[in-house]
Amino acid sequence: MTAAPPDVARGPDGRWRWTAAPSANPADVPAATLSFDTPAEAEHDAALHRQAPRDAHGRPAMTREYLRRLVSELARGCGACARVYFGGVYWQPPDASGANWNVAVMSGDGDRAACLAGVQAGLDALRRRYALLDET
Repeated sequence: MTAAPPDVARGPDGRWRWTAAPSANPADVPAATLSFDTPAEAEHDAALHRQAPRDAHGRPAMTREYLRRLVSELARGCGACARVYFGGVYWQPPDASGANWNVAVMSGDGDRAACLAGVQAGLDALRRRYALLDET
């Protein structure tokens, strides 16, 4: 049985996002974290999520680059993160919640402590929602 196509809609900001059709599988990701320029890009992102391998906790396992984009999007929404840049995503042994990745040290001349405080809850949520794909 194939999954229903995502519901793709344009938000008030003019960007496109997707929401997955209801599913009996609790591991399915319910909605896009990123926004897109076109409906086709949103549909492609939804397909990435549907096809992604899952970790032991049911999280979609994504590439380092994809996770870095998610963190960058999170930081873009935080005023304290102006002039602060996160380094790459790195693998770590799974913690108590099963999260197997984190971000490297921040750089830039902005207020790093305020930025981290501003995005920490969102970063923790991303780490619970996505796994880092085993690239070995």
